[in-house]
Amino acid sequence: MNSEDQTSEMKRDIDDPASIAKTVCSFANTKGGDIWIGLTDDGNVVGIEKEGLDRCQLRLSNGIRMVQPIPHHEITVENKDGKHIVHARIFPLSDDRFCSFKGLIYYRSGSSNLKLEGTSLHDFLVKRRVMEFDKGPTGAGIDDVAPDKVRSFLRVRSPNLTFDEGTISQYLVKLEAAYEDGVFHLNNAGALFFIKRPGDHIPQNEARCVRFRGIAPIDIIDQKIINDTVPESIEFCQDFISRHTMTGMKIEGMRRKDLPEYPEDVLREATVNAFAHRDYFSAASIQINVFDDRIEWVNPIVLPDGMTVENLNSVSIPRNPLVYRYLRDLGYIEGLGTGLPRIRASLKRGGFPDPVLEQIGPLFRLTVYNRGRNVERVEGLNERQGSFIKELGVADYFTSGQYAERFSISRPTAVKELNELCTLGILIKKGRGPSTRYARAAKTIDNWIINEN
Repeated sequence: MNSEDQTSEMKRDIDDPASIAKTVCSFANTKGGDIWIGLTDDGNVVGIEKEGLDRCQLRLSNGIRMVQPIPHHEITVENKDGKHIVHARIFPLSDDRFCSFKGLIYYRSGSSNLKLEGTSLHDFLVKRRVMEFDKGPTGAGIDDVAPDKVRSFLRVRSPNLTFDEGTISQYLVKLEAAYEDGVFHLNNAGALFFIKRPGDHIPQNEARCVRFRGIAPIDIIDQKIINDTVPESIEFCQDFISRHTMTGMKIEGMRRKDLPEYPEDVLREATVNAFAHRDYFSAASIQINVFDDRIEWVNPIVLPDGMTVENLNSVSIPRNPLVYRYLRDLGYIEGLGTGLPRIRASLKRGGFPDPVLEQIGPLFRLTVYNRGRNVERVEGLNERQGSFIKELGVADYFTSGQYAERFSISRPTAVKELNELCTLGILIKKGRGPSTRYARAAKTIDNWIINEN
């Protein structure tokens, strides 16, 4: 038999039941494991005398029962190399439970039983969903509450309710946004939605919006920081994205049709998901990065056990149930687990590339690309046109002469290919004759017009 490891513990005998309890607690809180009595640490069989088997099983059982709650287990007597040994199989607890010994939580790492404390204890409880951020207390009291924010929330959630500012504390308690145990105070979710200055009590509730020039995170054109209630922060971020993305148009018959650079429902869904699912225990901020060819939502969150980037379409666990509920009440969220499927479906309908999802250490990144990413797949585009557009920044203007020189082609051929790109809505054209210039996109709706007649 092998030596001790992550799921195996070996002992010659049990002198004191308490000596086995830490191992039982550690196994139950990890992956489960086997305790063998009658073996040395390196797996050699020494056995238990027949007359000592009952005593050994009783002490083993007593040691297991010192752990609270008592984990599921099985105790058997087995024969190994002609000798009796006692075997206890300890089964792991479910992911939403934990056990302790004398008020302490132990965890198995290698062949050691580790007492969890400090950051490791905090991370363990959060991972087991025993500790939830949004239900934790804050120092915010009734004087910190913004009545207009409570009124606005209730107007959407309960349209027929007659709001009485004098009973605002009762509203918040019923919403599970506050506690009243002699002293009224809001929990974290309540502070994130209903107080005047959330940043005073939850400084990590911060979102950073950055517009970079080009496609590399080097040259910053604009950046803003917001630390307000979740609904106000979502609207702020959406406004920032709107100001730094483009809306074009095309003419269909006698009508003008807007052509946003990204589907609006995708932008909103991605921003809402960032606030709904972020890890508020983390000191990291939500960051929204806008580039010429993409937008990134970088969120402090680590996927729970059992969840992967691949199965996010079908599995969803709300990390912050109260925050999630309030956003649902306000109409920001439609249903559990539907956000990413809706993003994928909307991008597919609009002919956009699939989103890219990545777990990068303690951060999760969602990247959505604009149609420029797909430009080489547009029907009828040749290799020159595709490669040139991919190299071109949003603010770059150029002439047909530069295009002709770049690919060593004639000026008429260059003009023809550039006009084709304009017809497809990939480029815009400004000026006439020798002063004609081309660009990949426009800053306003009025200077990107595609006539399909």
